[in-house]
Amino acid sequence: PTRVVTRQRRAPLACRACRTAPSAAMGEKQALLAIAFGFVAFSVPLLYQDTKHIWQAPPGSAFPPPPPEFPSYTYPEEDDKDAKFRRACTDGNLVEAEAVLKEFGPEVVTKAHWHGNTPIFEAARAGQLAMVRWLVEHGAKADEKNEWGDAPVNEAATMGHFDIVWFLAEKGADLKAPHKDHAGGGHNALILSAVRHRSVEALQKLKDLGVDLDTRHWNGNSALHEAARSGEKELVAWLIRSGANVSATNDSGEGPVAEAASMGHFDVLWLLLEAGCEVGE
Repeated sequence: PTRVVTRQRRAPLACRACRTAPSAAMGEKQALLAIAFGFVAFSVPLLYQDTKHIWQAPPGSAFPPPPPEFPSYTYPEEDDKDAKFRRACTDGNLVEAEAVLKEFGPEVVTKAHWHGNTPIFEAARAGQLAMVRWLVEHGAKADEKNEWGDAPVNEAATMGHFDIVWFLAEKGADLKAPHKDHAGGGHNALILSAVRHRSVEALQKLKDLGVDLDTRHWNGNSALHEAARSGEKELVAWLIRSGANVSATNDSGEGPVAEAASMGHFDVLWLLLEAGCEVGE
């Protein structure tokens, strides 16, 4: 008899790939699940240890403990008489200042603190005109100097409190005194403070009191440099009309026109050029 040999046909390569693709995807899913499970198994005990003091009731109590208090950011010495007095001066609290003065005596008025600052520095910086008046009446010096050569007028002007500057000037503060910088030199910051607070009125008052409009900052910038760099066209125009030096250069050899150009204030640039400032300055 004739032997019939049947030959099994192999599946095409594309069909075998179709069968193996789901198994590969399944393996990837199993690997991701194993990683996720391991992460949870590792994290949960740590999370429990880190948080149990928040939600776990203390021993012998059926109620959860209160939330932890905020940390204290005060220093122990802030509770002494000088700290209370300085805080009252900063807050403008005349009642508290009077009470501390009555209890501890007049030395609290002139006690120097950080870098030689007395309470009048802090009142001036905080803009507390009534407190500054009260401190002067009780022995504070209107022209007190700290370790940097600053006076209360500098603190007031830095924050834009020019009403305090004028009051202290009436009481003898020297508006022309230089501030001592870290290089050992000096500069007067009142004019620059007026520019930074965009106050033509303050600039005019300082000029009337004899302060030089071309006074320099620690980097050699004049008021005109600062106004030009900030794009303050009104201030620049006022400074030019008032005689400020349009060709003054700073420590880097740059003039106001360079400051204006570098910041893209071309309206100020044209104004300076019309006033005679050379392009090469």
